[in-house]
Amino acid sequence: MRSGVPALALLATALSVSLPARAQLEVAEDDDVASSEPGFSPRFAAFRGGGINLQGYGGMVAYQCAGAIWGHAVAGGTLRARFGYLEIGGFYEASDRIEQGSWTAFGGFAGAYLPFDDWVDFEATLGVGSRTHREEEVRYGPNGYAWSTPALVLRLSVSDRSSESIAGVRVGLEFFAMMDLKRHAVPWRLVYERGDGIPPLVYSGVTDVGGTSAGLAFTLGFDLSLGTAGAMRPSRAGPG
Repeated sequence: MRSGVPALALLATALSVSLPARAQLEVAEDDDVASSEPGFSPRFAAFRGGGINLQGYGGMVAYQCAGAIWGHAVAGGTLRARFGYLEIGGFYEASDRIEQGSWTAFGGFAGAYLPFDDWVDFEATLGVGSRTHREEEVRYGPNGYAWSTPALVLRLSVSDRSSESIAGVRVGLEFFAMMDLKRHAVPWRLVYERGDGIPPLVYSGVTDVGGTSAGLAFTLGFDLSLGTAGAMRPSRAGPG
């Protein structure tokens, strides 16, 4: 029995040494696994060369004119040319027709393109254009009216590219606003004829035209990189 006591003491000492060592080994293995897993660390992208983007957009805007606000659905398209962190482009846009009429607009813009690795890309541009307001009601005359005004345009976009290849699909969300630089009052006149020699009823007035619109749109486009293949990196959360 006395010889068994030292043996038990030796076994207990060996276990007390091996258990901490095994725990340290498991912690080290966990650290290696964690370091090999990809993390969320968006970084401002390095210079990417040039690129071209053609996209369509559609959304809703609030149009303010003479103290009143109307809602319009709009659709349009943009063409952008990028070089590094700068871009220039053009747009065309059309609204639906409501009681206050409709519009079409076109113009150009320039601004900044801010790409990020492992995240989304941002764009901010300012531009100028021309917006034409139209209404075909007979109270404005046999052809209605079509009145054009210069306009300022602001576009703020966030988007993501589907792949790292030369060509890819880009999906995004855009805030855009347009402010007419001129205002106009369009006269109108309605005449209701009455029989039996009764004088007709005549109504007249003016309609204010020109204002500011702002809204959100979803964008879907085609991206072409003119730089090194693979230089256009999508976010890890993006499609593809």
